[in-house]
Amino acid sequence: MPDLGLEVLLKGKNLARILGGLDAALKISMISVAISIPLGIILGILMTWKNPICRAILRCYLEFVRIMPQMVLLFLVYFGTTRAFGWDLSGELASMIVFTVWGTAEMSDLVRGALISIPIHQYESAEALGLTGMQSYRYIILPQVVRAYFTVKSVEYFLENRPTDDKVFAFLEGAVQGSSDRERIPDIYLLALTKYYATLPELSEEQRRLCQSVVDVLLDAGMIFAYFKDLARFIHIPGNILDKEIIEYHGNRAVRPYLRLRILPQEEEFHYEEMRLVYRDIYIREKVIFEGETLEYQIEEEEDGVRKTKEKGEISCREIPGRSRESRFAALNEMSLSLKVNNETALREKMREYQKRDAAVSALFPIV
Repeated sequence: MPDLGLEVLLKGKNLARILGGLDAALKISMISVAISIPLGIILGILMTWKNPICRAILRCYLEFVRIMPQMVLLFLVYFGTTRAFGWDLSGELASMIVFTVWGTAEMSDLVRGALISIPIHQYESAEALGLTGMQSYRYIILPQVVRAYFTVKSVEYFLENRPTDDKVFAFLEGAVQGSSDRERIPDIYLLALTKYYATLPELSEEQRRLCQSVVDVLLDAGMIFAYFKDLARFIHIPGNILDKEIIEYHGNRAVRPYLRLRILPQEEEFHYEEMRLVYRDIYIREKVIFEGETLEYQIEEEEDGVRKTKEKGEISCREIPGRSRESRFAALNEMSLSLKVNNETALREKMREYQKRDAAVSALFPIV
């Protein structure tokens, strides 16, 4: 095992110093967040005002913070204030100031974007009901701003694969659990939450029940995604999904993707197959492949009359937790393996078992 040098942590006061630094980092971040959130909401509201001077000043502030690296801001606040004003700021206080200024700018831009996304008739309806400006923001506008913010974060995570804070998923859990009708929850909430669950090493019993109910709603709507197979560790996924490999492509709804594929070693030439649009710009193709086979694929889009390859890859048959050993796919897979190793005895036995299961299914569920 390579030497990681971890023994250095136990020498002298190194561990105490690291823990002290962790304490300082937590204190700086918590105070900065606590201050920047309310300030960001206020500035975000001010950015939507029609006063051109106010909007210009806030816009300059936002752009200045965005283009300036945080390390430079820390340098300016810590050393610049001492030189210009004679202030003797501590390192912690300078850090709190910089991260509060930065967090306020980012939060205000999010709030501004959420506010301008709300239709004008919402404001007009609030005014028609006789609500004051403060009441309109409190009871109508801000709740929708919160919803719009988490919708944006869900879209960024699910469609754009951007990292998202765990607090976003805590909110999504609460929103889904608190709803009596899961079908009225925005689809993007359900998709982002289930995709997040697929990345976790373990789920609690409550999370498993929630995940199962959400996936059932998505399946009823005809939505199937590659990450569903990873959820089979925690919940029941239908066998007709687990028995197939899924090619998933994030493209453009306005541009039709062309899928070329072949299954090795049987097929030497590529052939075209249709992909199904399941959600917004996401297309899928389900394909059954057996042990020892490899599916190679290329996805093309047409540009200026010429098809160009946008994505390519290969998929091999993999063992999925939750896949039934008694399924027809499992039986066919075992027959395929026996055939490849020329084990005629095992092949005959697997074929007899398959015929028995097929006959039993026909007897129990006759076609009307």
